[in-house]
Amino acid sequence: MTKEPKTGDRMFELMKADKTLMEEKYKITVGGWCADEGPDTKKGKRLMSEAFCWMIIIVCWAHQMNLVVGDLLRVKHELIEVIKTVLEIITWFNGHSVPLAWLQDEQQLTYNKSWIIFLPVITRWLAHYHTCARLLKIERAMCACWARKADKIIMKAGNTEKQESARAVLEPIGDVEFWKKLRR
Repeated sequence: MTKEPKTGDRMFELMKADKTLMEEKYKITVGGWCADEGPDTKKGKRLMSEAFCWMIIIVCWAHQMNLVVGDLLRVKHELIEVIKTVLEIITWFNGHSVPLAWLQDEQQLTYNKSWIIFLPVITRWLAHYHTCARLLKIERAMCACWARKADKIIMKAGNTEKQESARAVLEPIGDVEFWKKLRR
């Protein structure tokens, strides 16, 4: 639809075509329709409900929740800053294989197991929570790795400028207050 005007009438035509495709190709009965609340989609859904009065047509709450989360992320709050720090730390480690291997080794020593650290997929519910929970799960190993190898980790960043940047990103690992804020 990118080359065509985004109108409610055009959206209705696309919705009807999709419904027909599902019914003819996959032999299913479409009993409901879920879409966001953009102006074109909103009118398309209204026209669908008029044409197919028996269908259940609802707003997509995933879209609505993403809008709410987007509003929250624009808010300046201590938690938002802590999450940004978590994402920077994880991004840095995932981009530097030797320090990441050291962290995995430290996890083996601490827990007899190693977990990956990952960045959230924004379209997945609770993704930021799980990312932060994973970092908290390996807190002892991460702090031990930092305490033992901070200078070596920083050296793996590259030139002096990159080392200074790495130190700024990674110093919260050794900060007890950072971990307290993350646990909240």
